[in-house]
Amino acid sequence: MFAATLDILIAKLTPYGSNPSQTAAAGADTTYAFGAAGTTKFIHCVIQNNTAANVFYAFDQSTTVAGNQVYTLTPGQVAGWDREGTILHFSSPAQQPFSGQAGITVEAFA
Repeated sequence: MFAATLDILIAKLTPYGSNPSQTAAAGADTTYAFGAAGTTKFIHCVIQNNTAANVFYAFDQSTTVAGNQVYTLTPGQVAGWDREGTILHFSSPAQQPFSGQAGITVEAFA
């Protein structure tokens, strides 16, 4: 019942069709967007790290630039944010898949 109520209050966004299937190699910044054009704003997001490595993420800014506000998700950790944004940025020491039981799960809502 809770999930049905949540769907009425906020709409789950569709990931942008051109999102990569995994993070970039060697810790490079990887963008992840939503909507048909990759420009849909979100107001809430949930990120789960199902990998065996730390995953770094940021809102609307690179994860690889010194001084940017970058967050770390340790293996198995979940983060939920009530925060507006357009693009999530990710990086990890080695390439990690988006989705799957051993990947990074990303959901956003508007």
